[in-house]
Amino acid sequence: MSAERRRQLASWLTTRDPAWLDLGRLGTLASLTLGCALIVGWHSVFVQSARHLDASPRFKATPGFQGMYTDLIQPFFYFYHYTGYFPISWQGDPETLVEREDIAHALLEPRQLPRPLLVNEVYTAVRKGDLAQLFLLYPDFWVRGKAAQATARTFNRWLALAASLSLFVSLSLCHRKLFGVLLIGVMGSHPFQLMQIYRGSEVWSYPINAAALMLALCAPLVFLREPKRWHFAIPLVAGIFLATAREVRTEPALLIASVVIACLWAPGTRRRRAALLAVLALSLTATAQTWSAYWTSKLDEAVRVVEAAGGTPFRGKWNQHHSLWHPIWFGLGDFGTDKGYKPNDHAAYKFAIPILNAKYGTAYKFGGYQFKNRDETGLRIKPETLPEYQLVLRDKILGDIRTAPGWYLGILAKRFQLIFERANPVRIAYGANYQEFPFSAWMTLPMLALVFALRRWDQVKLLLWYTPTSLPAFLIHARGGFFNPTAFHMMAFVLLATWLLLAVARALPILRARFAAAANT
Repeated sequence: MSAERRRQLASWLTTRDPAWLDLGRLGTLASLTLGCALIVGWHSVFVQSARHLDASPRFKATPGFQGMYTDLIQPFFYFYHYTGYFPISWQGDPETLVEREDIAHALLEPRQLPRPLLVNEVYTAVRKGDLAQLFLLYPDFWVRGKAAQATARTFNRWLALAASLSLFVSLSLCHRKLFGVLLIGVMGSHPFQLMQIYRGSEVWSYPINAAALMLALCAPLVFLREPKRWHFAIPLVAGIFLATAREVRTEPALLIASVVIACLWAPGTRRRRAALLAVLALSLTATAQTWSAYWTSKLDEAVRVVEAAGGTPFRGKWNQHHSLWHPIWFGLGDFGTDKGYKPNDHAAYKFAIPILNAKYGTAYKFGGYQFKNRDETGLRIKPETLPEYQLVLRDKILGDIRTAPGWYLGILAKRFQLIFERANPVRIAYGANYQEFPFSAWMTLPMLALVFALRRWDQVKLLLWYTPTSLPAFLIHARGGFFNPTAFHMMAFVLLATWLLLAVARALPILRARFAAAANT
């Protein structure tokens, strides 16, 4: 294909609004105001229709590992809000936790008599990590005023609304109003998202919402061709956001890949792109270190307070983030059962115990989700908090991959196929009602090849933008609903629909002129 022919074809594959959608400053302000009002109304319909949303089992499945993560952190919110101490929880009568600051402080006053109901750890809430889930409870408290009963549901809904609004405003300012409306409509109708946002109170909707927020932030790097100095604020904010998101769950932080791609293909020189990446790296690292120091200082402070109050202080080992090698061992139970892997926590523990005891001279005993052995605090040991436990699993996994790379590549191929085959359907929803569109996730691949061949780098970035939502299913585990957050195919559908609509809008005046010329002759 000649260069001229390629340019002509590429000009038809666009997301930029046609000239008649350039409304000027006042028109743009009016359209933004109206659009935001409609988006708020649209989300409110989902809130009202929450009980009637499509509750098919596949949409309710937790992606991967089961667990009420935000419920674990909830018992600590009362004391954090009213006293600033974390982690501290009261394991006595919940009626004791009156919604008053003076009562909360009174429960923490130093005492000489033991008060074992005052603790630093409940089950494995602190030891599992992801402690910033604590902050997700604030919106619910602001709405209901009950710190002792707050959940993450209100935050989930506010985050979804913020993602839609920011995406609409950002894409509109980048002259992509039509594309933005379609993208918000499709992504906001993702059936798994609707279940998790409006009927659940967990963290599984965050990857797609994080992708939307990051696209809204990085839209100038994706679409605009002229470099600006203020563009350096984009990786700065992105680094802060993604490092903070990692304190909630690791999955949203995987969007770092999309931001890196945006910086690599940003307008300007190579030196400028390198500088953008450097800002991103520094922002990410500084924020992560700040959070690490914060949690460590809070834990040390809370231990002293509980000990002084006669409670049960926690001095055991804990993880700042969800562990890595245990989920990978667990995850290989999808297609790697021939080498002893099982999607079962107990199977991982039973595998590791004999090796741990033989290699490190320990005497660990299996006891369910925690070893029977107790730490210096008196709590039963959570295996994932032991570095040597993670090393045993790591050695097993890497050893199997080294000796049989084809085996592991086969697992990745099966996961790849499952992700494409089980991706959620493309819909446009309004409350409990929806219109489903026939679209195969496999269409993403030829579309990606096409835009890459035509050097439409903005479109390449768009098609790749939501792929990190599928990375956990591809790299960790592809069953148990882990594929549910997949959203890259919905971006492909929106892109295709935008191409077709803009092509029709562009072709109509041409056809009209030709018909008029033919009629005159």
